[in-house]
Amino acid sequence: MAYTLPTASDLQTRFPEFADVDEESIAPFIEAASLWVDDSWFERDYPMAIIYLAAHYLQMYQRALLATSGGGGGGGGTGGTEVQTFLSSIAFEDFRVSFGNAGSKSTTTGGGGVSGSAQLMASTPYGLLYTQLQDRNIVKFAIV
Repeated sequence: MAYTLPTASDLQTRFPEFADVDEESIAPFIEAASLWVDDSWFERDYPMAIIYLAAHYLQMYQRALLATSGGGGGGGGTGGTEVQTFLSSIAFEDFRVSFGNAGSKSTTTGGGGVSGSAQLMASTPYGLLYTQLQDRNIVKFAIV
Protein backbone atom coordinates (compact mmCIF):
# COMPACT_ATOMS: atom_id res chain seq x y z
CA MET A 1 0.00 0.00 0.00
CA ALA A 2 1.30 3.47 -0.87
CA TYR A 3 1.74 5.66 2.15
CA THR A 4 0.36 9.20 2.01
CA LEU A 5 2.70 12.08 2.76
CA PRO A 6 1.29 14.34 5.49
CA THR A 7 0.57 17.97 4.66
CA ALA A 8 1.43 21.27 6.29
CA SER A 9 -2.15 21.42 7.49
CA ASP A 10 -1.69 18.03 9.20
CA LEU A 11 1.35 19.39 11.04
CA GLN A 12 -0.49 22.55 12.09
CA THR A 13 -3.47 20.53 13.31
CA ARG A 14 -1.22 18.31 15.42
CA PHE A 15 0.90 21.22 16.68
CA PRO A 16 -1.15 24.45 16.82
CA GLU A 17 1.98 26.34 17.91
CA PHE A 18 2.88 26.40 14.20
CA ALA A 19 -0.53 27.72 13.09
CA ASP A 20 0.92 31.14 12.28
CA VAL A 21 3.53 29.66 9.89
CA ASP A 22 2.32 29.71 6.29
CA GLU A 23 1.92 26.31 4.67
CA GLU A 24 4.42 27.05 1.88
CA SER A 25 7.09 27.54 4.55
CA ILE A 26 6.28 24.20 6.21
CA ALA A 27 6.25 22.10 3.02
CA PRO A 28 10.08 21.98 2.60
CA PHE A 29 10.44 20.69 6.17
CA ILE A 30 7.93 17.92 5.46
CA GLU A 31 9.81 16.99 2.29
CA ALA A 32 13.12 16.91 4.17
CA ALA A 33 11.63 14.79 6.95
CA SER A 34 10.17 12.35 4.42
CA LEU A 35 13.71 11.47 3.32
CA TRP A 36 14.21 9.78 6.71
CA VAL A 37 10.91 7.88 6.82
CA ASP A 38 9.96 5.38 4.14
CA ASP A 39 7.47 2.60 3.55
CA SER A 40 9.50 0.19 5.67
CA TRP A 41 8.01 1.95 8.71
CA PHE A 42 4.75 0.75 10.23
CA GLU A 43 1.98 2.40 8.28
CA ARG A 44 0.42 3.86 11.43
CA ASP A 45 3.74 5.49 12.42
CA TYR A 46 4.71 6.83 8.98
CA PRO A 47 2.74 10.12 8.92
CA MET A 48 3.40 10.95 12.57
CA ALA A 49 7.14 10.33 12.23
CA ILE A 50 7.28 12.77 9.32
CA ILE A 51 5.21 15.33 11.21
CA TYR A 52 7.39 15.02 14.33
CA LEU A 53 10.62 15.30 12.36
CA ALA A 54 9.31 18.20 10.27
CA ALA A 55 8.23 20.02 13.45
CA HIS A 56 11.70 19.37 14.90
CA TYR A 57 13.33 20.86 11.79
CA LEU A 58 10.93 23.79 11.85
CA GLN A 59 11.63 24.58 15.49
CA MET A 60 15.39 24.32 14.95
CA TYR A 61 15.04 26.70 12.00
CA GLN A 62 13.03 29.14 14.12
CA ARG A 63 15.70 29.00 16.84
CA ALA A 64 18.41 29.72 14.28
CA LEU A 65 16.44 32.71 13.01
CA LEU A 66 16.00 33.98 16.56
CA ALA A 67 19.68 33.53 17.31
CA THR A 68 20.79 35.49 14.26
CA SER A 69 18.03 38.11 14.12
CA GLY A 70 19.81 40.50 16.47
CA GLY A 71 22.46 41.24 13.86
CA GLY A 72 25.16 39.32 15.71
CA GLY A 73 26.73 36.07 14.71
CA GLY A 74 24.23 33.88 16.49
CA GLY A 75 24.18 35.83 19.73
CA GLY A 76 21.32 38.25 19.28
CA GLY A 77 17.65 37.95 19.94
CA THR A 78 14.30 39.59 19.49
CA GLY A 79 11.45 40.54 21.74
CA GLY A 80 13.66 40.79 24.82
CA THR A 81 14.99 37.27 24.33
CA GLU A 82 18.70 36.85 23.91
CA VAL A 83 20.32 33.63 22.80
CA GLN A 84 24.00 33.22 23.62
CA THR A 85 26.00 30.23 22.52
CA PHE A 86 29.65 29.84 23.34
CA LEU A 87 32.45 27.31 23.26
CA SER A 88 32.98 26.32 26.87
CA SER A 89 35.82 23.79 26.49
CA ILE A 90 37.92 21.83 24.05
CA ALA A 91 39.99 18.70 24.68
CA PHE A 92 42.31 16.60 22.54
CA GLU A 93 42.39 13.08 24.02
CA ASP A 94 39.12 11.30 23.16
CA PHE A 95 38.16 14.49 21.31
CA ARG A 96 35.66 16.53 23.28
CA VAL A 97 34.09 19.86 22.37
CA SER A 98 31.61 21.54 24.67
CA PHE A 99 29.15 24.24 23.73
CA GLY A 100 26.83 25.98 26.08
CA ASN A 101 24.50 28.87 26.52
CA ALA A 102 23.63 30.94 29.51
CA GLY A 103 22.97 28.60 32.41
CA SER A 104 23.33 25.30 30.56
CA LYS A 105 25.94 23.05 29.04
CA SER A 106 25.75 20.45 26.31
CA THR A 107 28.64 18.30 25.20
CA THR A 108 29.46 16.33 22.10
CA THR A 109 32.06 13.68 22.77
CA GLY A 110 33.91 11.89 20.01
CA GLY A 111 34.97 9.01 22.26
CA GLY A 112 31.59 7.60 23.28
CA GLY A 113 28.54 8.72 25.18
CA VAL A 114 25.58 10.35 23.54
CA SER A 115 26.17 11.22 19.90
CA GLY A 116 25.79 14.71 18.53
CA SER A 117 22.80 13.66 16.43
CA ALA A 118 21.07 12.16 19.50
CA GLN A 119 21.64 15.39 21.39
CA LEU A 120 20.28 17.37 18.47
CA MET A 121 17.15 15.23 18.34
CA ALA A 122 16.73 15.61 22.11
CA SER A 123 16.85 19.41 21.80
CA THR A 124 13.13 19.61 20.91
CA PRO A 125 10.12 17.63 22.13
CA TYR A 126 9.33 16.86 18.48
CA GLY A 127 12.76 15.31 17.95
CA LEU A 128 12.25 13.13 21.02
CA LEU A 129 8.87 11.97 19.73
CA TYR A 130 10.40 11.15 16.34
CA THR A 131 13.20 9.21 18.04
CA GLN A 132 10.67 7.10 19.96
CA LEU A 133 8.93 6.14 16.73
CA GLN A 134 12.26 5.54 15.01
CA ASP A 135 13.32 3.15 17.76
CA ARG A 136 10.11 1.20 17.29
CA ASN A 137 10.45 1.03 13.50
CA ILE A 138 14.15 0.62 12.81
CA VAL A 139 15.77 -2.50 14.19
CA LYS A 140 19.30 -1.88 15.34
CA PHE A 141 21.75 -4.72 15.03
CA ALA A 142 25.45 -5.33 15.13
CA ILE A 143 27.61 -7.80 13.28
CA VAL A 144 30.04 -9.40 15.69
